[in-house]
Amino acid sequence: IGCLLRPPAGCTIRITDKAGRTHWASLRSEPLAWQGRPAALCLLRDVTALRLTEEKYRRVVDATSEGFALLGPDMRVAEMNPALLFMTGRSPVELVGTPFDHLYDLESVEFYSASRDHMSFEASLIVRDGGRLPTLFQRSTLRDPDGEVAGHLVFLTDITELKATQAELRKAEHRYRSMYRNAVQGMFQAELDGKLLRVNPAYARILGYDSTEEMLSLKASSVGLYFDPAERLRMLKALKRRGILANFEVKLRRKDGQPVWALANYRLTQDDRGQKIIEGILVDHTQRRRLEEALRRGRERFRGLSMRD
Repeated sequence: IGCLLRPPAGCTIRITDKAGRTHWASLRSEPLAWQGRPAALCLLRDVTALRLTEEKYRRVVDATSEGFALLGPDMRVAEMNPALLFMTGRSPVELVGTPFDHLYDLESVEFYSASRDHMSFEASLIVRDGGRLPTLFQRSTLRDPDGEVAGHLVFLTDITELKATQAELRKAEHRYRSMYRNAVQGMFQAELDGKLLRVNPAYARILGYDSTEEMLSLKASSVGLYFDPAERLRMLKALKRRGILANFEVKLRRKDGQPVWALANYRLTQDDRGQKIIEGILVDHTQRRRLEEALRRGRERFRGLSMRD
């Protein structure tokens, strides 16, 4: 009877047919006068299939680990799932009617994307004890057949572990960059044709350049750094065959034209586009090479003196 007294929007009722089967029906009523007495015109529409679909999706929403909130056109919380209650530490009574923008710290908002009916952003969810929970919010607008806003669906994902992983990755990247820049070994990446992609300060210093920027700005490729270009071709051929070369001795040319000997380790790998590149680490071997050469000449002189004696 209460439905008959409601405005034309009506309500949903459950009825039983002659065979005992349960149906859901949408009931709309219009007040009128019939033979001089108050009456109501009732319109009944079977919405059982729609009701079952709604119940199925409700079970899915209730079972998901993501928080969910249904907002009314006024942007206030109308419904929520157990996951959102767990995330916030609040009860349904506390959340129903809460303005959506009271759920999170406005100053923490970072937008990812926004359009007419969809919005994705990161913000700190305000929990019961006043703490903050890093959360990804994804909001979609619901519209009626006339295109008017009927409400909003909001899914909330706890990204605490993601944030912790990102922080560890940043620390690891910082450590790698520090090691790369401060290493005493020369490090580089180059394309197979010799074009230098990256070099560290030690690599530039070994070859007599003032900075990595100066070295990367050269039009000439790393091919010109070899005293004997044929030596690079031999290295490249062996690297393509084996995939890695260890303790490969090379004679390179410094910026001032002087030779520098180096022990190098090369590895054939791929960049982000899947293109093959060379990664290398080299140690300046010049001083040791000169000592070995001086020792060799000393032995030859000693051998020559011994033969004359």
